[in-house]
Amino acid sequence: MSRERGRELIRPVRTRGPVRTRGGRAPDDVASTPVRTRGAVRTRGAANSTTSDSLSALVNRIRQDDVYGFPLTVLVHGWGSEVAASFLEALRPLLESDDALWFVPGEEQPPTADDEDTGVLLDLDRDTDQRVYGNTIGDIVFWPALEASELEKAKGWEYDRARAVIVDSRGDHSRQLMDTVGENGLIAYRWQGGSDLEKDVDA
Repeated sequence: MSRERGRELIRPVRTRGPVRTRGGRAPDDVASTPVRTRGAVRTRGAANSTTSDSLSALVNRIRQDDVYGFPLTVLVHGWGSEVAASFLEALRPLLESDDALWFVPGEEQPPTADDEDTGVLLDLDRDTDQRVYGNTIGDIVFWPALEASELEKAKGWEYDRARAVIVDSRGDHSRQLMDTVGENGLIAYRWQGGSDLEKDVDA
């Protein structure tokens, strides 16, 4: 895969301003501490029911109520899998040209396509990319729940790092992922393809 030509330098840590990520590897000079300026702190209790939602409604709420029209930052884990590609296909019509896309490859299904025109592909075997990943704040963070290694990564996503987490409920590790992100105080949604979402309602 060629990821070197036409690349721009990118600074991945932001507060509310835009992050330009169309093309380019992650930079070597990355700030060490994530900064969050907006968004509510959520806690999770025992869920006794669910409520329906949609990708379009979620994106609109975040864009209008949380980032006030500024570009969104989206992280897609498990990049290289059909599930991740399907999620991006459902989400892409809702994205604007300045929204930032970050791809985290799966360990068992590495990406095979050239992603330089769609977003930034992070190689977590590289120290610099690990620092970028650890300091990135996502408005929407997707987990395909295909690999056990996702559970360890998810532990690092606490309430101040993501506005909304979306988990593919068909994945083998979806239950554990939902529990992990919920315990971290994140708002988590189940997704089964298409545009529909489902969220637990706390008791």
